[in-house]
Amino acid sequence: MSEFDGGFSLDANGGFSVERNSQRQAGARQSLTPVTIKQLNDADQPIPDGEFRIHNVNLSMISFVGIVRKVVPLANLIVITIEDGTGSVEVRKWIDDQKMSAAEEVERFEAYLSKYVYVGGALKMFQEKKSVQNATVTLIEDHNQVLYHNLSAIANHLKAQGIVPSKSEKLLFVSADDKGPKAEIERVFDIYKKHSPSMPEGVPISFVAQALDISPSVVMEYSRELSETGRVYLGTEDTCFIAIDV
Repeated sequence: MSEFDGGFSLDANGGFSVERNSQRQAGARQSLTPVTIKQLNDADQPIPDGEFRIHNVNLSMISFVGIVRKVVPLANLIVITIEDGTGSVEVRKWIDDQKMSAAEEVERFEAYLSKYVYVGGALKMFQEKKSVQNATVTLIEDHNQVLYHNLSAIANHLKAQGIVPSKSEKLLFVSADDKGPKAEIERVFDIYKKHSPSMPEGVPISFVAQALDISPSVVMEYSRELSETGRVYLGTEDTCFIAIDV
């Protein structure tokens, strides 16, 4: 196993757990588990303030896709209601006025109404109600991302139950040897892998886009896919990623 600022290992959820010995918190665990909103709503919290759990899967840092149905601005945050056909959940986004004004933040998320978004964040209990906090919310521009996420959530659930997909089921996921878009996503990952050691806060999407002469939106799409499969994780900014197996 190679190392970068700590290490990584497969966890019981079927995803990656990352230990980062950085200034933010030594030994902090990060994992990103693809789920549906129903799984979030059905999850139990055996220990107060502990991790949520459902069907042998620990839910700490999670990801899901859904449609933005409501945006409600409050004093210091924005509450975004998202549903995916299995249920709905609130995402709480704190306003960082160092980056963007409250009005600009509200306008940004109101533009997402009735559109699909990808969300990554921490499942928490707030005032006896589940919500997603410390969240990244990005607009989905290719509907294939929704399908891919749902397949990832199913595969992760089956793995947690000890069910091994058949050969035909595995063919749902494109092989890394395939040509075309899959080859391009490997090029994106190669840039993250090459530059992560020299950019410990994360390799910017704009940097990758410039290096490969492709659009930042395409890089973001591939980065989300790499994140869901446990190959990269978010840096200190929403638009920076770090390769795990460097």
